[in-house]
Amino acid sequence: AGLLIVDHVHFQYNGFLSGIFLLSLVNVASGNIVWGGFYFSVLLNFKHIYLYCAPVYFVYMLRVHMFHENTFLGVDLVGLIKLGGCVLLVISASLGPFFNHLPQILSRLFPVQPGRNGHSALIPLL
Repeated sequence: AGLLIVDHVHFQYNGFLSGIFLLSLVNVASGNIVWGGFYFSVLLNFKHIYLYCAPVYFVYMLRVHMFHENTFLGVDLVGLIKLGGCVLLVISASLGPFFNHLPQILSRLFPVQPGRNGHSALIPLL
């Protein structure tokens, strides 16, 4: 029974994260780029596996803030600053209390060392 409960908690957490991802997608699709970036950065702080989607988000949001008429060099600087500030605010709010431990946090999130990636480090354990 304990395994069943743990398994359901795992799937509920992933369902919760899928809901945040869809909330981000809906906001981006409806033109609320800043709110979409907010929800996506919250999602990345919950589970970093969503980094695979980050390049697509980055390119799309950068494209939205570029190539406009009546802006400085074709870039919507105000919108870009709002989006960047929102993302930095979320990241600093979640990682700020652990500022002194950031190298340890990053080494545990991304266990890659020079000459060795995370998967090859696990091969001797098999």
